[in-house]
Amino acid sequence: MATNNFKPFGIGAGANVTSQSDYEALAALLTGFQSGKASSAQINKALRQSTVMASILAQFISDSAGVDVLDNGNTAQILANLKSGIAALTPGRLINVQSFTAGGQYTPTPGMKFILAHMIGGGGAAGGTPATSSTQTGGVAAGNSGAYAFIKAYASDIGAGKAVSVGGGGKSQVNGAGFAGGTTSITDIADVTGGYGSGPGAVSATTAVSQPSYSKPVVNKYNKTEILFSSLGTQAWNFLQSATGSGTGWLSLASPFPGGEKGRGGAGIFVNANTAAQAGLSGNDGAILIMEYA
Repeated sequence: MATNNFKPFGIGAGANVTSQSDYEALAALLTGFQSGKASSAQINKALRQSTVMASILAQFISDSAGVDVLDNGNTAQILANLKSGIAALTPGRLINVQSFTAGGQYTPTPGMKFILAHMIGGGGAAGGTPATSSTQTGGVAAGNSGAYAFIKAYASDIGAGKAVSVGGGGKSQVNGAGFAGGTTSITDIADVTGGYGSGPGAVSATTAVSQPSYSKPVVNKYNKTEILFSSLGTQAWNFLQSATGSGTGWLSLASPFPGGEKGRGGAGIFVNANTAAQAGLSGNDGAILIMEYA
């Protein structure tokens, strides 16, 4: 059992201490004892008031931090133990936020017990469209957002830190399919793959372009990680042109990541007559947002 060196003074039954009412009326309560004699009962009362509170505070430190509180003059150690004790009795506090928009190393803040993290893979790119003649218009569907996960992971699995990677947005190409986004990961904790790109566009008097049948993005977890919420990418609409000069479905939907932009799929394009072949838009890069809790 941890030791507390700070003991209350004059707390026994029948202790020689001034009554509370007399103590509160004592002139020395404001000015302190001046020259001359103070009664032992008055001195004992002052000592009891201060030592009782010191003992209680020291016991709080000892109990909550599980350490010895020694009367050795080491005030810095007592203060550090007080802070540890308070932290031990207030779990679940948000102590820091770290974000990653590129690969790197996640190093936990001291005192972290678990994290909640938003993760999203890179968005898929839109495909490209062929050239149009004077009688043609057309377009291409948007790419899809990366897989998203909101996770809880524990300090016991994270240890001294973990390498992180952030998936880049997929690239578009002229008159071809859009490329998928890259994978975002916290090593040995979780990873989310990128969104898939849309297929090549089409042009004619009337046309419809469906999303290709690519594999859905994937969310993986490891060790004791918990997946609290997840999404396997935001499915963009198919491109549809019902009449020459009008079309819908080339705009990408917001991603599930906070703010809706990280990991968003690349927007498609609607092309008018006499337009050269061109690419759609690339997908947005993924991201990681880590919230650390004591």
